[in-house]
Amino acid sequence: MFFRSRPRLVVLSLLGLGMLAGAGYVAVKMAHRRAGRESPPSDQPDGRKALLDVTRGRIPDDVGSDREDHVKMTIEDCAELGGKALKVAFASPDSFGDRQARVQNWTGFGSLQFDAFNPGGENIRLTLTVRHRGSTNYRTRVDLPVVLGPGKAMVRIPLDKTVNVDGSAPNLSEVGKWYFALESPRAATFYLSSLWLVKAGVAAATGTHGPPAATATVTVPAQRYRVTGKIGDMPVDLVVTPGENLAPAASAAAPPPGRTGL
Repeated sequence: MFFRSRPRLVVLSLLGLGMLAGAGYVAVKMAHRRAGRESPPSDQPDGRKALLDVTRGRIPDDVGSDREDHVKMTIEDCAELGGKALKVAFASPDSFGDRQARVQNWTGFGSLQFDAFNPGGENIRLTLTVRHRGSTNYRTRVDLPVVLGPGKAMVRIPLDKTVNVDGSAPNLSEVGKWYFALESPRAATFYLSSLWLVKAGVAAATGTHGPPAATATVTVPAQRYRVTGKIGDMPVDLVVTPGENLAPAASAAAPPPGRTGL
Protein backbone atom coordinates (compact mmCIF):
# COMPACT_ATOMS: atom_id res chain seq x y z
CA MET A 1 0.00 0.00 0.00
CA PHE A 2 2.88 2.30 0.86
CA PHE A 3 4.52 1.80 -2.52
CA ARG A 4 1.25 2.44 -4.34
CA SER A 5 0.80 5.79 -2.59
CA ARG A 6 4.41 6.82 -3.01
CA PRO A 7 3.99 8.36 -6.51
CA ARG A 8 1.12 10.42 -5.15
CA LEU A 9 3.31 11.68 -2.29
CA VAL A 10 6.04 12.60 -4.76
CA VAL A 11 3.58 14.56 -6.90
CA LEU A 12 2.16 16.38 -3.88
CA SER A 13 5.68 17.21 -2.68
CA LEU A 14 6.61 18.63 -6.07
CA LEU A 15 3.43 20.70 -6.14
CA GLY A 16 4.20 22.04 -2.68
CA LEU A 17 7.75 22.99 -3.68
CA GLY A 18 6.39 24.69 -6.80
CA MET A 19 3.94 26.75 -4.76
CA LEU A 20 6.69 27.81 -2.33
CA ALA A 21 8.97 28.82 -5.18
CA GLY A 22 6.15 30.81 -6.80
CA ALA A 23 5.36 32.60 -3.56
CA GLY A 24 9.03 33.44 -3.10
CA TYR A 25 9.24 34.83 -6.64
CA VAL A 26 6.16 37.02 -6.12
CA ALA A 27 7.56 38.32 -2.82
CA VAL A 28 10.87 39.24 -4.47
CA LYS A 29 9.11 41.00 -7.36
CA MET A 30 6.93 42.98 -4.97
CA ALA A 31 9.97 43.99 -2.92
CA HIS A 32 11.76 45.17 -6.07
CA ARG A 33 8.68 47.11 -7.13
CA ARG A 34 8.42 48.82 -3.74
CA ALA A 35 12.12 49.64 -3.88
CA GLY A 36 11.57 51.31 -7.24
CA ARG A 37 8.67 53.38 -5.93
CA GLU A 38 10.21 54.65 -2.72
CA SER A 39 13.77 55.27 -1.57
CA PRO A 40 15.07 53.09 1.29
CA PRO A 41 14.20 54.54 4.72
CA SER A 42 17.91 54.94 5.56
CA ASP A 43 18.23 57.47 2.75
CA GLN A 44 15.37 59.64 4.02
CA PRO A 45 16.38 62.64 6.19
CA ASP A 46 14.55 62.91 9.51
CA GLY A 47 11.11 64.47 9.11
CA ARG A 48 11.18 64.24 5.31
CA LYS A 49 10.12 61.76 2.66
CA ALA A 50 10.90 61.91 -1.03
CA LEU A 51 7.80 62.16 -3.21
CA LEU A 52 10.15 62.12 -6.21
CA ASP A 53 13.83 61.31 -5.70
CA VAL A 54 15.62 62.87 -8.65
CA THR A 55 19.06 61.95 -7.26
CA ARG A 56 18.13 58.29 -7.79
CA GLY A 57 17.07 58.92 -11.35
CA ARG A 58 13.33 58.85 -10.66
CA ILE A 59 11.23 60.40 -13.45
CA PRO A 60 7.44 60.96 -13.30
CA ASP A 61 5.62 58.18 -15.14
CA ASP A 62 2.64 60.06 -16.56
CA VAL A 63 2.03 62.67 -19.26
CA GLY A 64 -1.52 63.99 -19.41
CA SER A 65 -2.03 63.68 -23.17
CA ASP A 66 0.13 60.51 -23.42
CA ARG A 67 2.08 62.33 -26.14
CA GLU A 68 5.81 62.20 -25.52
CA ASP A 69 6.40 65.01 -28.03
CA HIS A 70 4.44 67.38 -25.72
CA VAL A 71 6.56 66.83 -22.59
CA LYS A 72 10.09 65.48 -22.45
CA MET A 73 11.66 64.65 -19.08
CA THR A 74 15.29 63.75 -18.49
CA ILE A 75 17.72 63.65 -15.57
CA GLU A 76 20.54 66.10 -16.23
CA ASP A 77 23.24 68.01 -14.38
CA CYS A 78 22.10 71.49 -13.41
CA ALA A 79 24.81 73.75 -12.00
CA GLU A 80 22.23 76.20 -10.67
CA LEU A 81 20.68 73.46 -8.52
CA GLY A 82 24.05 71.97 -7.59
CA GLY A 83 23.72 68.51 -9.11
CA LYS A 84 21.25 66.14 -10.73
CA ALA A 85 17.90 67.67 -11.64
CA LEU A 86 14.75 66.78 -13.56
CA LYS A 87 14.67 68.72 -16.82
CA VAL A 88 11.11 69.29 -18.03
CA ALA A 89 10.61 70.59 -21.57
CA PHE A 90 7.04 71.48 -22.60
CA ALA A 91 6.54 71.81 -26.36
CA SER A 92 2.81 72.37 -25.85
CA PRO A 93 0.44 72.88 -22.89
CA ASP A 94 0.15 69.53 -21.08
CA SER A 95 0.89 67.97 -17.70
CA PHE A 96 3.28 65.53 -16.03
CA GLY A 97 3.27 63.63 -12.74
CA ASP A 98 2.83 60.18 -11.20
CA ARG A 99 -0.19 57.98 -11.89
CA GLN A 100 0.21 56.56 -8.39
CA ALA A 101 1.95 58.68 -5.76
CA ARG A 102 5.12 57.02 -4.45
CA VAL A 103 4.11 58.32 -1.01
CA GLN A 104 0.37 57.93 -0.53
CA ASN A 105 -0.14 59.15 3.05
CA TRP A 106 0.59 62.89 3.25
CA THR A 107 -0.90 63.44 6.70
CA GLY A 108 1.57 64.79 9.24
CA PHE A 109 3.57 66.64 6.59
CA GLY A 110 3.45 70.41 6.75
CA SER A 111 4.63 71.20 3.24
CA LEU A 112 5.84 70.00 -0.13
CA GLN A 113 9.22 71.54 -0.96
CA PHE A 114 11.63 71.58 -3.89
CA ASP A 115 14.10 73.80 -5.72
CA ALA A 116 13.44 74.98 -9.26
CA PHE A 117 15.42 76.76 -11.95
CA ASN A 118 13.78 78.67 -14.79
CA PRO A 119 16.41 79.53 -17.44
CA GLY A 120 14.00 81.71 -19.41
CA GLY A 121 13.13 85.37 -19.08
CA GLU A 122 9.42 85.11 -18.23
CA ASN A 123 7.31 83.56 -15.52
CA ILE A 124 6.23 79.95 -15.89
CA ARG A 125 2.76 79.37 -14.49
CA LEU A 126 1.89 75.85 -13.37
CA THR A 127 -0.97 74.21 -11.50
CA LEU A 128 -0.21 71.41 -9.05
CA THR A 129 -3.16 69.00 -8.91
CA VAL A 130 -3.54 66.38 -6.18
CA ARG A 131 -6.17 63.66 -6.47
CA HIS A 132 -6.96 61.85 -3.24
CA ARG A 133 -9.41 59.35 -1.79
CA GLY A 134 -12.19 61.93 -1.64
CA SER A 135 -11.75 63.14 -5.23
CA THR A 136 -14.74 62.29 -7.38
CA ASN A 137 -14.62 65.19 -9.84
CA TYR A 138 -12.79 68.39 -10.69
CA ARG A 139 -14.21 70.31 -7.74
CA THR A 140 -13.16 67.72 -5.14
CA ARG A 141 -9.49 67.66 -6.03
CA VAL A 142 -6.71 70.02 -4.94
CA ASP A 143 -5.48 72.61 -7.47
CA LEU A 144 -2.67 74.95 -6.41
CA PRO A 145 -1.05 77.67 -8.56
CA VAL A 146 2.76 77.65 -8.76
CA VAL A 147 4.67 80.48 -10.46
CA LEU A 148 8.36 80.03 -11.30
CA GLY A 149 10.04 83.36 -11.98
CA PRO A 150 13.28 83.60 -13.96
CA GLY A 151 16.27 82.10 -12.14
CA LYS A 152 16.43 79.81 -9.14
CA ALA A 153 13.66 79.50 -6.57
CA MET A 154 12.95 77.52 -3.42
CA VAL A 155 9.31 76.45 -3.63
CA ARG A 156 7.30 75.70 -0.49
CA ILE A 157 3.71 74.48 -0.76
CA PRO A 158 1.88 74.37 2.62
CA LEU A 159 -0.23 71.24 3.06
CA ASP A 160 -1.83 71.76 6.46
CA LYS A 161 -4.33 74.35 5.15
CA THR A 162 -4.78 72.95 1.66
CA VAL A 163 -8.38 72.73 0.40
CA ASN A 164 -10.14 71.31 -2.62
CA VAL A 165 -11.28 73.44 -5.54
CA ASP A 166 -14.72 73.76 -3.94
CA GLY A 167 -13.25 74.83 -0.59
CA SER A 168 -13.82 71.50 1.20
CA ALA A 169 -11.10 69.64 3.12
CA PRO A 170 -9.09 67.03 1.17
CA ASN A 171 -8.37 63.51 2.42
CA LEU A 172 -4.57 63.44 2.24
CA SER A 173 -4.31 60.09 4.04
CA GLU A 174 -4.61 58.38 0.66
CA VAL A 175 -3.23 60.39 -2.25
CA GLY A 176 -3.65 58.68 -5.58
CA LYS A 177 -2.25 60.93 -8.29
CA TRP A 178 -0.40 64.23 -8.51
CA TYR A 179 0.70 66.25 -11.53
CA PHE A 180 1.88 69.68 -12.68
CA ALA A 181 0.04 71.28 -15.61
CA LEU A 182 1.51 74.09 -17.71
CA GLU A 183 -0.80 77.13 -17.82
CA SER A 184 1.51 79.65 -19.54
CA PRO A 185 3.47 80.23 -21.69
CA ARG A 186 2.54 77.66 -24.33
CA ALA A 187 6.06 76.20 -24.28
CA ALA A 188 8.56 76.20 -21.41
CA THR A 189 11.65 74.50 -20.06
CA PHE A 190 12.68 74.32 -16.40
CA TYR A 191 14.54 72.16 -13.90
CA LEU A 192 13.35 70.63 -10.63
CA SER A 193 15.21 69.08 -7.70
CA SER A 194 13.80 66.15 -5.74
CA LEU A 195 10.32 66.78 -4.35
CA TRP A 196 10.17 66.44 -0.55
CA LEU A 197 7.27 66.03 1.83
CA VAL A 198 8.44 67.84 4.98
CA LYS A 199 7.00 67.66 8.48
CA ALA A 200 6.10 70.91 10.23
CA GLY A 201 9.03 72.46 12.10
CA VAL A 202 11.70 70.73 9.99
CA ALA A 203 14.25 72.96 8.26
CA ALA A 204 13.66 73.74 4.59
CA ALA A 205 14.51 70.83 2.35
CA THR A 206 16.71 71.27 -0.69
CA GLY A 207 16.74 68.59 -3.31
CA THR A 208 20.37 69.16 -4.27
CA HIS A 209 23.40 70.47 -2.45
CA GLY A 210 25.43 72.93 -4.40
CA PRO A 211 27.20 76.29 -4.16
CA PRO A 212 25.25 79.27 -2.82
CA ALA A 213 23.18 80.94 -5.49
CA ALA A 214 20.79 83.84 -5.70
CA THR A 215 17.39 82.41 -4.89
CA ALA A 216 13.82 83.51 -4.42
CA THR A 217 11.48 81.76 -2.04
CA VAL A 218 8.10 80.97 -3.56
CA THR A 219 5.42 80.19 -0.99
CA VAL A 220 2.33 78.87 -2.70
CA PRO A 221 -0.90 79.95 -0.96
CA ALA A 222 -2.81 76.89 0.19
CA GLN A 223 -5.79 78.64 1.78
CA ARG A 224 -8.77 79.51 -0.40
CA TYR A 225 -12.04 81.17 0.47
CA ARG A 226 -15.45 80.35 -0.94
CA VAL A 227 -17.72 83.33 -1.69
CA THR A 228 -21.40 82.69 -2.30
CA GLY A 229 -24.39 85.02 -2.68
CA LYS A 230 -25.90 87.23 -5.34
CA ILE A 231 -24.92 90.30 -7.33
CA GLY A 232 -28.29 91.72 -8.27
CA ASP A 233 -30.20 88.72 -9.58
CA MET A 234 -27.06 86.82 -10.57
CA PRO A 235 -25.94 83.97 -8.23
CA VAL A 236 -22.25 83.99 -7.24
CA ASP A 237 -20.20 80.96 -6.21
CA LEU A 238 -16.46 81.70 -6.30
CA VAL A 239 -13.35 80.15 -4.73
CA VAL A 240 -10.73 82.87 -4.20
CA THR A 241 -7.03 82.41 -3.49
CA PRO A 242 -5.42 85.39 -1.69
CA GLY A 243 -3.01 87.22 -3.99
CA GLU A 244 -4.16 85.32 -7.06
CA ASN A 245 -4.71 87.13 -10.35
CA LEU A 246 -8.48 87.06 -10.82
CA ALA A 247 -8.27 87.33 -14.61
CA PRO A 248 -9.83 84.32 -16.38
CA ALA A 249 -7.47 81.35 -16.53
CA ALA A 250 -7.74 77.80 -17.82
CA SER A 251 -7.34 76.27 -14.36
CA ALA A 252 -10.09 78.42 -12.86
CA ALA A 253 -12.82 77.23 -15.20
CA ALA A 254 -11.83 73.79 -16.43
CA PRO A 255 -9.30 71.00 -15.99
CA PRO A 256 -5.80 71.79 -17.32
CA PRO A 257 -4.82 71.00 -20.92
CA GLY A 258 -4.38 67.30 -21.55
CA ARG A 259 -6.73 66.37 -18.69
CA THR A 260 -10.44 65.71 -18.59
CA GLY A 261 -12.69 65.06 -15.61
CA LEU A 262 -10.30 64.49 -12.68
